[in-house]
Amino acid sequence: KPTSYMVILLAMMGSLRSFAVVKTLTGGGPASATTYVTQYIYQTGFKQMDVGYSSAVSMILFAFLLILSLIQMHFVKEEFI
Repeated sequence: KPTSYMVILLAMMGSLRSFAVVKTLTGGGPASATTYVTQYIYQTGFKQMDVGYSSAVSMILFAFLLILSLIQMHFVKEEFI
């Protein structure tokens, strides 16, 4: 069970790191169909020059990943106690 939680967490974090592949192959796809959150942050911050908004989205993404990590750690601690 702890291994499953770790695999799920790492898979979610890995899916957020696929920016380079999507940018290279599709550039966001037709009508932004394949735009990831990280690519959206990049486009907002650097192409639209809205750094404040992209920073806010980055912080929300950080909070989301932090909450998922804390939940995962909580379940793993229960397994070993």
